[in-house]
Amino acid sequence: MILFLIIVVLISLNVFAINKDAGTATFSFLKIKYSAKASAMGNAFTGMISNGEVVFYNPASLYYTKINTITSTYINSIDGFNGGSAVYTFKINNKRIAVFTQFLTSEEIDKTIVDQYGNYAGNDGTFVSSDILIGCSYSSDFSKSVKLGGNLKYLYESIDVSKERIIVADFSMIQIGRAS
Repeated sequence: MILFLIIVVLISLNVFAINKDAGTATFSFLKIKYSAKASAMGNAFTGMISNGEVVFYNPASLYYTKINTITSTYINSIDGFNGGSAVYTFKINNKRIAVFTQFLTSEEIDKTIVDQYGNYAGNDGTFVSSDILIGCSYSSDFSKSVKLGGNLKYLYESIDVSKERIIVADFSMIQIGRAS
C-alpha cells in the first residue's frame, strides 16, 4: 500500500507540468457544475461527504455514501443550451461504485461569416453542439481514516463538423479525522 501511495504522489507531481492553456478550448463543458448543493458552496465540494455528486469533485468521498443513491439534474439554460447529470451509486462488498453521465447540448446555432477585416458578413447555415461524459467511479478504504478513489471517463465533444473523443482517469484521496 505504501508503494501505491508513493506512485500516486509521483504521478500527481506531473500535474504542474501541464500547459497553462490546458482545458481552455476543448471539453470546456466540464467547467459547468450541475450540483445545486456544490454551487451554493461556490463549488468548494472536494472535501464533502454527501451524495453521489461527489464523483465530479472527489471520488474518494464516494466511500462514505452509505446507501444506494440516484441523483439527477437537468438545466434548460438561455439561448437553447440544455445540460444535466445523473449518478447511480451502489456498494459491492466494502467498495463503493458509481456510474455517471454529464451532458450539454445546444439547439441550432447560426454560422456567421466574417469578411477579411473581421466584420460581420451574414449567416451561412446552422450547426449544433453536443458534449457528453460517461464514467464510472470506484472508492475503497486505504486505512481507517484514508480513503482512495478514482474515475474512468469517456468524453465526447461535437461542434459543427469538429469531433473530439478522449478517455480520462482521475485519482483522489480523502482523510477523515486523524490518521492512527
